[in-house]
Amino acid sequence: MKKKYFPLFIFLILFAFTRVNLNAQCNLAAPVVTGNTLVCNSNGTFTLNATTPASLTTAWYAIPEGGNALATGSSFTSPNLTAGTYTYYTGQNTSVSTTSITQPPHVTTILAMSRGYWFVAPVSFIITGIRVPMEASQGIPSMAIIKLNAPPPTYPTVTNAFTTLYLNQLANTGAAIAPCYVPVFAGDVIGVLGDRNDTTSYSPNPYSGMLGASPITLTRMGMLFNLSTNVPQDIWTESINNIGRVEIYTTLGCLSTLTPVPVVVSVPPQVTITGPPGTICSGATTTLMAGGADAYNWTAGPGTSTYAIAPGSTTSYFVLGTNLAGCSNNASIQVTVTPLPNVMISTTNSIICLGQTGTLTLSGASTYTWSTGFNNPTFQITPVVTTSYSAGGTDANGCMNTATISIPVSPLPTVTASSSKSIICVGQAVTLNASGASTYSWSTGAQTQSIVVSPTTNTSFIATGTNSVGCSKSFVVPVSVLPCVGINENNIDGHSVTIFPNPTQGHVTLKSTEPITHLQIKDVMGKTITDQPFEGLTEMDLNIETLPAGIYFMTIRQAQGERILRLVKE
Repeated sequence: MKKKYFPLFIFLILFAFTRVNLNAQCNLAAPVVTGNTLVCNSNGTFTLNATTPASLTTAWYAIPEGGNALATGSSFTSPNLTAGTYTYYTGQNTSVSTTSITQPPHVTTILAMSRGYWFVAPVSFIITGIRVPMEASQGIPSMAIIKLNAPPPTYPTVTNAFTTLYLNQLANTGAAIAPCYVPVFAGDVIGVLGDRNDTTSYSPNPYSGMLGASPITLTRMGMLFNLSTNVPQDIWTESINNIGRVEIYTTLGCLSTLTPVPVVVSVPPQVTITGPPGTICSGATTTLMAGGADAYNWTAGPGTSTYAIAPGSTTSYFVLGTNLAGCSNNASIQVTVTPLPNVMISTTNSIICLGQTGTLTLSGASTYTWSTGFNNPTFQITPVVTTSYSAGGTDANGCMNTATISIPVSPLPTVTASSSKSIICVGQAVTLNASGASTYSWSTGAQTQSIVVSPTTNTSFIATGTNSVGCSKSFVVPVSVLPCVGINENNIDGHSVTIFPNPTQGHVTLKSTEPITHLQIKDVMGKTITDQPFEGLTEMDLNIETLPAGIYFMTIRQAQGERILRLVKE
């Protein structure tokens, strides 16, 4: 087919003129939208609500250019959506009047290629219906409405810089008008295609018609494809030949801009908690780690992914995890806590007497370590002052506890004992007295502080004193026993020397039948106490109070010779 071309500048002038002379313009506020815009599930629906006056119509769309409305009315419920982010658009419009774009009469027919027209919208309006006339064919219609970014280029140049607003292929509408709701804003470049069974009804190109009170120019537009089986593509225009006839029905009025309403379907996060691999010991510190989300909030804990804990007993922990979309999920973990072993230290002696040895014994665990490094459960001690001992015990679960015991050390009592006489004669009694303790026991079996004894031979008596905490110490008291009488008398050849009293406590009398010329006194060690001559005395008094108690030997010299007498000082 041979084509004839006219310059396109005439149509471009008309396009510019139309944009300058847009009429019936108005500003209409976009509706305020409320409702849930987040569904936390693998799929879900949304119900959006627009606040709009009753005099206005609200419509909901799937694309920013509008396209065929998904629904009209103040409320919109989306289809069931899988996880993802979606954007719906809403606008409102007034309804001033309804009209259609006038069409020229049918002239001829073209087969197998879809044709139509394009125009620049002189005012804003809603396309409410579309119909392919039946003069060329009464077959099944296919119809499309597109919004071009600019007037289409002249054939053979083509463009795909457009958005399909409406597409109805092989529509089951018969002769009826196919309803739609497509917003068109003043100045939009709109293209329309339509045929029946791939047959198009033709009219002369261009055509100057009316949209209500506004003039409108319809210019030839087409593609070299069948619309019944192909989407709009490779669009071109010509200033010659014919336009494809497609009826457009509209509602005139003011349109608001389209408000985007983003909605999100998000799968709730699969929140996990990683904790200790097994049980932990009471009081031990461990860290819980939350995962699977983007933000976390522990119940009674931090707002971080990690949570350092030191539970004293088995405890459950809860975390709320939230993803970037705002969907949340919970997770919990139970941390099993093993009690610490009840480590105890027992002792054979609650108080240790100075110099004694005690035994400490550990119990309540499986293995032990003393603070000294000793590892046996029993420990021998010989403290010299009050001392604290510590040890750790570990049970079969690996849990450890410690115990401490303080062992007081008591000094031994300062036990002393004395005798009323250190030397006695056979048959005499002596009193022994102990002191420095709380209770006493004697080697004789007596349990009193003082005892009276009458030994017949030299004897050592042992006094054992015990203080209030049970610590004891002994003291030895020796008692010397002599076979003596009250008066010692020595006879030689009928001459006698007498000393009395013997034993004495300090004063003694010496008498002799013959004069005494010399007197010497020595102790049992042979030390000379006194050594002095006399001039024939037969009687004298001696004072030995200053001498310590003990046995002394007196050597007496006379004309007949020397005599040695034994003297006992008490």
